[in-house]
Amino acid sequence: YQKIAYFRGVDLFNDQSYGLAIIHFDKSLKYPSDKSFEANAIYWKAESFYALKKWDAAIEQYKAFLYSPGASALPSFNFANYNIGYIYFKKQDYPTSNTWFRKFENDTMDIDTKRYTEAHLRIADNYYMMRDYTTAIGYYKRAISEKSTDADYATYQLAICYGILTNRENKLGMLFNLIDSFKVSKYVADAKYELGNTYLFMGKKDSAMDFFKKVVVDHPNSSLVKKSLLNIALIYYNEGS
Repeated sequence: YQKIAYFRGVDLFNDQSYGLAIIHFDKSLKYPSDKSFEANAIYWKAESFYALKKWDAAIEQYKAFLYSPGASALPSFNFANYNIGYIYFKKQDYPTSNTWFRKFENDTMDIDTKRYTEAHLRIADNYYMMRDYTTAIGYYKRAISEKSTDADYATYQLAICYGILTNRENKLGMLFNLIDSFKVSKYVADAKYELGNTYLFMGKKDSAMDFFKKVVVDHPNSSLVKKSLLNIALIYYNEGS
């Protein structure tokens, strides 16, 4: 009965019937004769709570899975660390999130390259939110070098970090790199706007004007158009035009 209930739970999970899946995983757990199936039932119960966005229940089940007999030999073992890290990230508990992402990062067995790179990106975001910009830079660079599918985002965040650390040369370099390397990225408008702001701060009004105008002309539907137009108007006003 343990296996029948478990497989029915998996079928229901795949059908996105997460509440019913949890009921069947609980039924399976009432007959814990096979420790591997017991651990898997706990894991998929955690996944069901995750899908339902019941974060605290998901964390409880993931932790129960990690400490259950037979769990360490399963391919999903390290994914629990990753998912706990992601939940704490969603809950904006950045230090705790990093603790679990680092556990995932340090376990190199059966590595999932996409998740590994994603973990580095989220670790970077956590450090960014904790205002440890130097460490964040290191992890954004790692995500880029690992060819993250979000390399454009990581490049933009790198630029922002350099700007906060008043390294304007590197900030400008990253923004230009983003525009040149990711021409269809949703962050291109942001990069042009940041170039305008940076040049304006540096007193290079002509260069600032050029990039604010590029935001308006190249990205007419961007939420940054109004801010760009305002900055253009302020530049003209300060020049007495």
